[in-house]
Amino acid sequence: MNKKPIHPKTETTVYVHGGSPLEKASVSDIESEFGLTVKLVQGKFCEPGYNDVLMEDDQLTVSGSWDQVKAFLDKYFKVVVSIAGKGDIEYPPRWTRRYGSYQNEELVVISLRSIKKLHEVLGLIDSDLELKGMPWDTPDGRSLFVPAEAVKLLRSKGLKFTVSKLAN
Repeated sequence: MNKKPIHPKTETTVYVHGGSPLEKASVSDIESEFGLTVKLVQGKFCEPGYNDVLMEDDQLTVSGSWDQVKAFLDKYFKVVVSIAGKGDIEYPPRWTRRYGSYQNEELVVISLRSIKKLHEVLGLIDSDLELKGMPWDTPDGRSLFVPAEAVKLLRSKGLKFTVSKLAN
């Protein structure tokens, strides 16, 4: 007998910091957009006559399925990690789409001088925090299909390659 996995209700508490995208967000909009239950634990929203717009220092609990909570967190929260010598890096990484979800016009071909250089790039993609998880494919072992948005980032890592559009 095959049973579907059960995804328990997920609950998380978040704090609204001044200048965050969550500040001035509407509780009713969050509830309808993500299908979440939002409960204000602390803040001006608890006061009579206050509208449902979040303000700095509000604290709220959101609950729903893991997918709903994750979608909410992905939209409103980004953590910036400072790494010595590398500056600020956004986490979670920008590479949230799988390779197969890109259209041909969103991809480019980067051509490298040798297989050794290709392995160097792949090693960097696997180890560098900004590149980790970047989708790619190789048709011939000397070039890579990558999202067009990756070109500037790859060049900033000191990599040398030529770029061409992916044929439709």
